[in-house]
Amino acid sequence: MFSLPHHFQVAQAPEMSVFRSSSDQLMNAKDTSMKKKNMSCGWSSQHVLVSLLLVCLINLSKIPQGVAVIAPEEEDILKILQESFNLPGWVGDPCQPGAVDWIICYDPPRGLNSVEKIYLNGLNLRGGIPAAMLNLRNVSVIDFSGNNLTGPIPDLSNMTSLTKVNFDINSLSGSFPNMSGLHDITEIILKKNNISGTIPASLFQHRSLKTLKMSGNVFLSGHLPKMDQLTNLTNLELESCALNGTIPASIGSATKLTVLYLGSNQLSGPLPDLSALTDLQWFDAGNNTLTGPLPPFESAGQLYKVQLHSNDMNGTIPRGIFQQDNLQYFRVDHNPSLSGQLPAQGSRLTQLIDFYVSDCNLTGPVPDYVQKWAQVNVMELQNNHFTSFPSNLSGCESLHVIKLSNNSISGRLPELPYGKAQDNDQKPLQYILMDNNNFSGEIPASWTHLKFAVGINIAYNNLSGVIPRGFGNLTSLQWLNMSRNAFSGPLPEEFRNLQVLEVLDLSNNQFNGTIPEVLLELPLLKKLFLQNNSFTGIPEAFLKTTKAWNFTYDKGDPNLKVIKRPKSRNVVEIVAGVLGALLAVLILSLLTYICSGKRKVRRQLKEFRADLPETVQYFSLREINAITENFKREIGKGGFGSVYYGKLPDNTEVAVKVRSDDSSQGVNEFKNEIKLLSRLHHRNLVPLIGYCIESKNQILVYVYMPKGTLEDHLYHKGSDEQPLSWKARLDILSNAAKGLEYLHKDCNPPVIHRDVKTSNILLTEKLEAKFGDLGISKQIAEAQAEFPNFNQTGVSTAIKGTIGYLDPEYFSRGKLTTKSDVFSFGVVLLETITGQKPQVRNFPSGMSMMESVAAADLKDEIDTVVDPALGNRYNREGMRKVVKMALSCMAPAGEKRPEMRDILRVLMDAYVIELGETLDEKPQKAVNPHVQWDDGSSNRPTTTTGSTSAFSNVSFSEDVTKPLAR
Repeated sequence: MFSLPHHFQVAQAPEMSVFRSSSDQLMNAKDTSMKKKNMSCGWSSQHVLVSLLLVCLINLSKIPQGVAVIAPEEEDILKILQESFNLPGWVGDPCQPGAVDWIICYDPPRGLNSVEKIYLNGLNLRGGIPAAMLNLRNVSVIDFSGNNLTGPIPDLSNMTSLTKVNFDINSLSGSFPNMSGLHDITEIILKKNNISGTIPASLFQHRSLKTLKMSGNVFLSGHLPKMDQLTNLTNLELESCALNGTIPASIGSATKLTVLYLGSNQLSGPLPDLSALTDLQWFDAGNNTLTGPLPPFESAGQLYKVQLHSNDMNGTIPRGIFQQDNLQYFRVDHNPSLSGQLPAQGSRLTQLIDFYVSDCNLTGPVPDYVQKWAQVNVMELQNNHFTSFPSNLSGCESLHVIKLSNNSISGRLPELPYGKAQDNDQKPLQYILMDNNNFSGEIPASWTHLKFAVGINIAYNNLSGVIPRGFGNLTSLQWLNMSRNAFSGPLPEEFRNLQVLEVLDLSNNQFNGTIPEVLLELPLLKKLFLQNNSFTGIPEAFLKTTKAWNFTYDKGDPNLKVIKRPKSRNVVEIVAGVLGALLAVLILSLLTYICSGKRKVRRQLKEFRADLPETVQYFSLREINAITENFKREIGKGGFGSVYYGKLPDNTEVAVKVRSDDSSQGVNEFKNEIKLLSRLHHRNLVPLIGYCIESKNQILVYVYMPKGTLEDHLYHKGSDEQPLSWKARLDILSNAAKGLEYLHKDCNPPVIHRDVKTSNILLTEKLEAKFGDLGISKQIAEAQAEFPNFNQTGVSTAIKGTIGYLDPEYFSRGKLTTKSDVFSFGVVLLETITGQKPQVRNFPSGMSMMESVAAADLKDEIDTVVDPALGNRYNREGMRKVVKMALSCMAPAGEKRPEMRDILRVLMDAYVIELGETLDEKPQKAVNPHVQWDDGSSNRPTTTTGSTSAFSNVSFSEDVTKPLAR
């Protein structure tokens, strides 16, 4: 029998048609020979065979050496992939080297070539995964990472040769794909997608599995399956998902684990025994709700990273962790029940880079071994009870950030590094926060060499002496806070060198002399606080400047004033000279009376402002009148009082809220309110700029929001804009949810808003949502104390909020928790979906909004209650997700309601779904967050009236006491 030599079966065949033509000729020759035989031409079978071989050899000689042959059905599948993703085509056989650069073929000793590996990563591919690919059963590796693929991952169980699957960084959705038939799978990477549902238990039965990476799938929930079969697993990454329950004890069976990432989930309970994980190097279970003691890690000899921050771990820090020679990253911050002292064994941590132990309950001295951490980059120990700190950190040459704020540290400020890292342009020391301690003495000489320092805060200590002239070397400094100390002497002229300085707070010290004119030479200076010192005069140049800044000065010569918009000084002097001669006696007789009254007002104001943050600006009533043009334009009205539009001297737009005369709130309550509002800093909360308390007036100044409220847009009030699209509504709701989540989870103690409603969700020019009207917000302890003797049969007069949004538990039993806000937010969700106010019954059934939506959801008739303004321009699946979440928010029992982060995940899921719908539509000329009607108009089927409210979006200077955001 004739056999084709193997070298004719390799690589691509540009002349494949020749080979196939030869086969055709071979068959034709055979047919002809048979006919001739039947016609008795006398040909023997030997003659026929020889003829056939000659034809074959002649045609085979025409095929070039090195031509490969791929199975036709596999080439057809490759063409489907090529057409689906608009990839370059090829000529001839795709397995020929260089023909198709995204596949690798297998060249068997006998038979046809077959596709072995597919690499379509980082090509910005869009669309879904073609089902035809599943028929490439000899493929062992598929890599589609770094694209924009959408839709579900198909069932891969028939691709039985697969060993590695990589769909990292896409937008794939749906449940986890079936992989039950992949008995040789070693690597599965599905990070940063939108996979939902739970992790199938069958996945954790693959003994061959070595790597599983699924981090960043925020909709992946449920419990972790048992891991007793994962004996070869080395890398498990499941951070930033929505996993809950406990970490199974069977994780101890995965003895080869080197990487274990479980951070940013909803895992709870104590950590299981991890002593069997002797190869563990990278461990992260931070940002969960884990409890119990920290693991000792005494048997893990190669630990590089330990992160257990933002949990509720208790006990002390085990000494075993501080005996890890290779440890580089250590984070246990934000564990308020973690107590005791830092372990004495820490001198071996010479490789440490990041050290976070802030916001715990740690006590005692900070050991001297921290001075030997030459590689340390970040050292955060703030918000503890440490009592002392090493005197010299010059050996920490890589230090970039040091935070010691809010402890009880006494002694002198430590010497800081300024040598190797700074001279070699490595990451230098830039942020120094040591405020709110008991440091004393003068500023160390080494501090004058911190030429790369960006921010320094040493406020609220017992420091003294003068500001070193060498501070003029700190030319990178952007903010400097030295307030609330005992510094003295004049301000150095060398301040002129601080050309990028934006905030300078020297208030509440003992500085004297005149205020140096060089401060006027600082082009970026926005905030200058010099009050409560002993300055003797203001230079004339200060009175002539038109610089727009926040300049606070209120001690020294009482006749000295700050003139922000000065008139001509010559005119003032002439008039003053003439009138002075004529009215001297009258002025002198009035001075005693006027000054005594002013001193009393000044004293009362000083007492009021004594413990308020300096970063919240104080406005006099005269300034408020100027800002609002004597309260010319009212833009809103509510329970607080009236809201007026205003503009600061630098043209910053503000909303000025004036408490009504019949308000029952006293001075102390107003002060506590300012304290609370001043510590809330989040992108999705309307920031407080300042306040005024004068002549019985209680006034708050907020950033102004030019696009009004969500309520305004839902009911199309006071605007010619079109109704909001469903995608825009989801975006607004997601931002609002982030603001509430911050109040509930990131504030310590947590804060309850108490008046969540659509009119309190305010919008920037770009329709970014921010929660406003935080005036009746309460910290949890205050909220619980407000109802100590609540009468079950009546309604307390302390109930605050808005009818229609009130939590029944709060209204009827006085039970106020963060879940009260969740209930109200559920009402907001339904109101945004239906376009109907919660206080009215405008539904055809006559039922309430919640009743009507619940009934429609039960009958799968959600479309009947959706806002008619949306038409059918929304994804039904995403809408149903939000409806179900809204109804769960309004569960009668607070403990049955979800957390805000659960709500946020659903909103993001719906937004992603809607975004996919939008991408599939025909592109518009411009992105429009509103619904566009077929006739181009903005008319909507129904409208409803409601109250107005407004603030506005301006840049707001950072709090100088909290300059860093981690």
